Amino acid sequence: MITAAIVDDDPNIRETLQAALIKDTQKRRIPVQLSVCASGSEFLTLPKEKWDLVLMDVEMPGQNGIETARQLRRVNERATIIFITNYIQYALEGYEVQAFRYLLKPIDAAQFEQVVGTALDEIHHRQTAYLQLKGRSEIIRLAIDELIYAETERGHLLLHTPAKVLECYSTMEKLEQELKQEAFFRCHSSFLVALEAVRQIEKQDVVLKDGTRVPVSKNRKKGMKQALTNFWGGKFL
Repeated sequence: MITAAIVDDDPNIRETLQAALIKDTQKRRIPVQLSVCASGSEFLTLPKEKWDLVLMDVEMPGQNGIETARQLRRVNERATIIFITNYIQYALEGYEVQAFRYLLKPIDAAQFEQVVGTALDEIHHRQTAYLQLKGRSEIIRLAIDELIYAETERGHLLLHTPAKVLECYSTMEKLEQELKQEAFFRCHSSFLVALEAVRQIEKQDVVLKDGTRVPVSKNRKKGMKQALTNFWGGKFL
C-alpha cells in the first residue's frame, strides 16, 4: 500500500493528477490510499508521518509548496516529493527538501508516466525488498527500507534500524554484495550506511539525520561524496 497526496490549488490540475496517478497505480497493481488537498495548510493538518508520495504544487496562495515541504521534512524524511510548477527555477530550493523530480505545467501524460512511474516503482521496491540473514538462533528477515546502517563487531554484524539493533552472523563483504543494487555505501571497512539516512559528511564522520556519527575512511571519502551527489543530484530533471 502506497499512501499518496495531491496538493494543488487548481481544481482542474488536481483532477488531472488524480486520474493519472490512479491509472498508473492500477497499471502496476499497487494499492494506493490517496488524499487530495487544495492548499499546503490543508495538507499539513493531516498526519505528516504517513506519506510515501506527495505531488505538490509550488506556487499556491498563502503557504507555497516549498515551505509546506520544509514542514513535512521535519517529521518525514522518506516521503517522495514531486513538485508541480510552471518554472524549473525552483530546483535549488527543491534540493533543500530533497525533491525527487519536477513536473512542468501543463501536465504531459508521457512525462507524468516517466516521472511518477519511476517514483512508484522505487517506493514499491523499497517497501517489498528484504534481507534474510542468520541470527543467533533464528533467521532474521529485515525490510531493506528499515536498515539505517550496519557495523561489524567481534566477527558478526550489527544492523541498526529506527526501532532496534539486530545481531546477525554474516560478513560486511556479503552484506555489501547483497545491497549492491540498493542505495547504500560502505564508508569504512567496518561500516555501511543507507544514503537516504545521511545528513552531511564531515572531516572524519558521516553524520546521519538522527545525529548518529559513523566514521568515514580517508580513502573512501571521495567515493562517499560521489555516491551522495548521484543519489540526490541525479534526481532532478
